[in-house]
Formats: sequence, structure tokens, C-alpha cells
Amino acid sequence: MTVTVEADVATNMLFTTHSPPISFLLKELKSCCGSVVFLGIQLAQLEFMSPLTPAVHEAVEKIYGMLKAGSDFTASAS
Repeated sequence: MTVTVEADVATNMLFTTHSPPISFLLKELKSCCGSVVFLGIQLAQLEFMSPLTPAVHEAVEKIYGMLKAGSDFTASAS
């Protein structure tokens, strides 16, 4: 898992004509929430209807455990 700074999220996310810029979303979320953390899991397989790989399942379990423990996700974890 890596921690990405807000500026990187705002500039490196996909922008299309079908969605508002991620910087707009960040601004709106920060105005009501104060702190925003994006969590993501890199897929190992992209085939339609493919099952979760063990690595993805492990990442889900790790994030779930951190949420349950009250982590604020500000420190990088490997």
C-alpha cells in the first residue's frame, strides 16, 4: 500500500467529458468532511467475470482490518 498526496490524486486521475475533474470532487469532499482519503486496489486481472485473485483478496482483508482498527491511513504500510 502506498500513500499518495492530494495533489497527485487531483492531477493523475482520469478526466473525461462524462465526469467532473477529480479536483472538483476533492474540493467538495473537503468542504464537508475536512479530510479525504482515497483507497484503491490495483486489479490483478481485468477479464470480465474473473474471480478475485489471492493478492486482491489479501489487500481487501488488510484494508478492512485497518478500517476496523480505526486507522487514519496517513502512514505508508507495506
